[in-house]
Order: sequence, then C-alpha cells, then structure tokens
Amino acid sequence: MCRGCHARFRRCGYRYAPEDPKSFTLDPAASRRTSVRDLVFVVQILVLGVAATVAGAVFLQCWIEAGPVT
Repeated sequence: MCRGCHARFRRCGYRYAPEDPKSFTLDPAASRRTSVRDLVFVVQILVLGVAATVAGAVFLQCWIEAGPVT
C-alpha cells in the first residue's frame, strides 16, 4: 500500500526486488516518468509567466501613451 505524500491516486514508485522479496527497491521507470511530468509542468508555468509579463508590459505601454482620461 502506498503511503507517500506524493503517491496519492497513482501507482507507487517502488517494487519488490526479484532476488529478495523482503526488500523494496525504487522503480526507475516511475522515477523517469515523474521527472518528465515535473519538467513539463515547470516549462508550462515559465511560458505562462513570460506571456503574462509581456502582455502586462504591452498594456501598460498602451495606457501610458493614451494619457490621462478626462
């Protein structure tokens, strides 16, 4: 049974070693899948952050050029 804080609602990242069923060993394939998902998430957040910054700068520039509203 999975009890890790990051293992909720998904398969565990460990398995039994074939040569010694009493010991657990980490599953390298699960580790790679998790690493790829984490990297994709961080890249998406960075792209969204840069896009929001550029959009904010453009809107601010347009607002400054328009001058005060009377």
